[in-house]
Amino acid sequence: MDIRRRVERGHTVSGSVTGGADASVLLLNLADLQPESSSAAHSSGGFEIAGIPDGDYELFAQHRAADGSTAASMPRKVSVRGADISGIELTLAPFGSIAGRVTLEPPPARCAEGAASLGGKVVPASETDKLPKRLRVHLIPAEPAAANEVVRYAEILVAGDGAFEFKHLAPGRYWLLAKSADPVNDRAVAWDATARATLRREAEAAKNEIELKPCSRVDGYVLRVVR
Repeated sequence: MDIRRRVERGHTVSGSVTGGADASVLLLNLADLQPESSSAAHSSGGFEIAGIPDGDYELFAQHRAADGSTAASMPRKVSVRGADISGIELTLAPFGSIAGRVTLEPPPARCAEGAASLGGKVVPASETDKLPKRLRVHLIPAEPAAANEVVRYAEILVAGDGAFEFKHLAPGRYWLLAKSADPVNDRAVAWDATARATLRREAEAAKNEIELKPCSRVDGYVLRVVR
């Protein structure tokens, strides 16, 4: 643990979010691709993240509406070098319709060109089993180099009949994993480094791998739930 990092005042990164109210703003440290800090935008759209040490970061905003629709801004690279940074403008853009409730989707900047989509249905682990009442599908980048690229991960609560659909995905290799969702904690698993590592191990063991080509659309994918 770096004690100095806790006691140093650091600097402030501030700006505004347009395109939606009540957005959350996340700052990723590019040195280790871990979340550095986060903040909720004010009702006016303004945000301020304090206590940021010198370094290179990626900043983006995300908003989830009550109906499950999600919007995010294009990531902005921010370099903090001995001074506060202000006037950053983040514009939310909708992801489009999603079957189910999205809890984490890659920002549009990651996949705007050649975006792919993936849809299908989750089935029980065996013919005698039933689907859990609260079930989540995780999409995990399979490339080792993307292991800590948080914005490449996605997860979604499936519909009552087990249907799910992801849109606006960056092309590449992915693992899929269906498992029971935490009934209390609605936080995206990928934001936590330890939980993310566990998720990758489980997904690799499940061996549900798919490669999404640029502009491809995959329908009817059958995913068996993990016990």
